[in-house]
Amino acid sequence: MRAGQQVTHEPAPGEITVQCLQGRIAFTAQGQTEELGSGQFLYFAQCAPYTIRGIEDSTLLMTVLLAGKAGSAPVGSMQGAPTCP
Repeated sequence: MRAGQQVTHEPAPGEITVQCLQGRIAFTAQGQTEELGSGQFLYFAQCAPYTIRGIEDSTLLMTVLLAGKAGSAPVGSMQGAPTCP
């Protein structure tokens, strides 16, 4: 993600993690913004739109848990966690 680039997403179909691999990003959801630097990550379980903005040129990894979907299996404490409709 380039510095200044901003992407807004509809609610993910499940819980997500966002990890900043290098650079710096801002993750905003439900009126709160968290800045992440290299090596930091966050876990987001809410079914809400969110925005990711590059503060610096950045590389990030986003993972979506698709619990209950065909071909997926619950993992540890994630079993029974709420998912987006």
